[in-house]
Amino acid sequence: MTSVDNSGRTDGLYAANYIALSIMVVSYLGIVIQGTRGITTRVLIGYLVSFLLFFPVTTFINDIALTSGIAHSTFTGVMRSATYWLCVVLVTSTILLVYYGVRVVWFQFLYPEFIPKKI
Repeated sequence: MTSVDNSGRTDGLYAANYIALSIMVVSYLGIVIQGTRGITTRVLIGYLVSFLLFFPVTTFINDIALTSGIAHSTFTGVMRSATYWLCVVLVTSTILLVYYGVRVVWFQFLYPEFIPKKI
């Protein structure tokens, strides 16, 4: 049983939920990086490790969890799907660009007195 049909479309509730979870985690990390004022090498490495650990930890938990065969096959099917990666990249990029635009308008035009000072 797989979550990807012959035409390459992902289907099912597990696939949609996993895509939404991935978008949420990646977007959150992107927003945190955008809001960090004093980015150092140590902080950047910490963010990168945090981002890169999400997928292996999720895979490991799925492998050891006592779930039904449907959830396990859906997870592996979704991770192999190009549609999954396309959705994650496009939606996350849209979220981060909109968030960046709101920050620019907020700090540059509406309230320039609240521009974060460099550390």
